[in-house]
Amino acid sequence: MMARKTTWTRREDADLRQLWVEEVPVTEIAVHLGRSAGGVHKRREQLRLPGRAKRLSRQEILLMAAAGLPDIFDESDLVVACYNLEPRQFCLRNYPKYADTKIIGVALAQKFGPVRKGLMQRCGPRKLRLTILGRQRVRELRGDG
Repeated sequence: MMARKTTWTRREDADLRQLWVEEVPVTEIAVHLGRSAGGVHKRREQLRLPGRAKRLSRQEILLMAAAGLPDIFDESDLVVACYNLEPRQFCLRNYPKYADTKIIGVALAQKFGPVRKGLMQRCGPRKLRLTILGRQRVRELRGDG
């Protein structure tokens, strides 16, 4: 059985601060530091690091990205817009500098995806547009109403 670490070193505190600012998930921080996720949260509070804002889901990011595109847009335009908004969620695994087109395709085709929910509409092969309901949802996400 491995002994529990009880005290935090300055190096661990510095690593925690850096990884927290970079928005690395708590579970990854815990693995990196050899601590539990609960221990990381407790130390974060002791160090008075700010909490993180609620993250948008992939579906919500798709809508936000689509809102910044022309009325009718190509799926590849949506891929680039999503990657620009959230590179960490929309990159190729092991190649964070590149956008992953498959993630967008899967998100659009899901049973509860934006197309099936009526938030986006297909306008031809690989062409999409936001519906009125989709634009309404974007306004809600932005806090406009």
